[in-house]
Amino acid sequence: MRSLTNRCFVALVLLSSILIGMYRVNDSGALWQDSPRYANAAVMIHDWILSGKWTQPFEFARSFYSKYPGFSVPYHPPVYPAFLALFMICFGVKYWVMRLFVALCLSVAVLTTSAIANQLGGRKVTSFLSGILLLSMPEVVHWTRDTMSEVPALMLILVATFFFIRWLKDPRVYHCVLA
Repeated sequence: MRSLTNRCFVALVLLSSILIGMYRVNDSGALWQDSPRYANAAVMIHDWILSGKWTQPFEFARSFYSKYPGFSVPYHPPVYPAFLALFMICFGVKYWVMRLFVALCLSVAVLTTSAIANQLGGRKVTSFLSGILLLSMPEVVHWTRDTMSEVPALMLILVATFFFIRWLKDPRVYHCVLA
């Protein structure tokens, strides 16, 4: 019964996250001026990976920038654009694919929030409700409907937190590395 409840919760979170992230995807666009920068950075990394010039990232970037001077990698480490580029390799370079990636990041963040509550001793209902609370927060919903890095960064922070808590309970090297 517990396994069925967990699977139903995962399915509910996944479906809800996709509905939130993909709502009116064809009628919307960038909500913030930095949104296209993240998308462009991901496209550049996508093209670099497919170019086969893996040992020459600066040479590729120089040639890419000379063709498209408006493209740039945001000021902070390009972890989110790199993950987004890998996702686009699988599903194509389209705006809806980018929004789907952010929606999936939301579902991972929600499930990780529930797992953290569970790790900290919360009952199953409390764990589920903590995830649902995150999923239903207006600002989180708002940020999920764009290609900004807030939701993917939140996901990475929550995953790192989960593994840190695991490491505190069971100090294994891989828990520490993942944290």
